[in-house]
Amino acid sequence: MYIMDSNDCRNKFKESGLKYSDIGSREIAKLSNLLRDELYLNNKFNLSVNPDIKCKYDKNGSIISCFIYVNSNYFTKREAFSFNSDEFIGFCGWADRSNCIPFYNTFDKWVDLIKK
Repeated sequence: MYIMDSNDCRNKFKESGLKYSDIGSREIAKLSNLLRDELYLNNKFNLSVNPDIKCKYDKNGSIISCFIYVNSNYFTKREAFSFNSDEFIGFCGWADRSNCIPFYNTFDKWVDLIKK
């Protein structure tokens, strides 16, 4: 599937059958590491993953909400991915469409990886 926008990413997640109950700290670490790799390879804006990931987990270790951030030389801690408690997944709302491509690519790879 070619990911073009945030809605494509949300649809891929939904169609994969994944739910928040399938995502724990291990899956979040995988997403963060994939993003780090993608930004290293395709980084015209000098972005890096901010180590301050904010997650709330339920008693079973699944996410309730989680926020992964990126930094650049001209900003810190902007959302890369947001898993909101209402199960809405957000993608780099601060960036324009072309600048979101590395984030969409990362999410696409991540869904394929964790649904296995």
